Amino acid sequence: MLTFLPQLLLLLSTPTTSTPLPAPNPATEKWSIPSLTLHFSTGQPWPTPWHPPVVFDTEFRFTLTLPEGPFACASTFHPGAFPNGTIACGRAGGGGEEEVVVVVGVGFTMRRVHPGSAGRPELDLLLGLGKSVDGGEGGRASWAAEQRVGQELLDCEWGHPLDGVRCGLKEGLVVEAKES
Repeated sequence: MLTFLPQLLLLLSTPTTSTPLPAPNPATEKWSIPSLTLHFSTGQPWPTPWHPPVVFDTEFRFTLTLPEGPFACASTFHPGAFPNGTIACGRAGGGGEEEVVVVVGVGFTMRRVHPGSAGRPELDLLLGLGKSVDGGEGGRASWAAEQRVGQELLDCEWGHPLDGVRCGLKEGLVVEAKES
């Protein structure tokens, strides 16, 4: 009996609480935006404002490359007024990895980074990106990411007097998406 006493005392003196395990990190994926174009009317060629018939809608287009392949995303909207809700993207052709999961939907949202600030809203943009996949057996997962698209990422050129401004990415972007 005395031989077990040191072991019993050791057990009783050992704390029963342990450090909790860290929460698992959500899965991540790298997505790329290899191309993005933006064409908008400034509404203010100098020295006088544009006449209403000359103002045209903003065109915004980009390619989003996911592990499942490329998707073409686009929107046209009134100058400075981003569309509400999610805009669907469509397959852009090309393969990607052999599909083990089925992509249910890919889309994007747009909003101004600094609401109420001076300057063109089109050059102060927060792009929300998302995809939903069906992994079979009723398993569905959603992924999301955000990317700021500001003037520092774009090469912009003034067009002819009534052509507005045309912008493109200086270089491709890589975005980290998290499973939600």
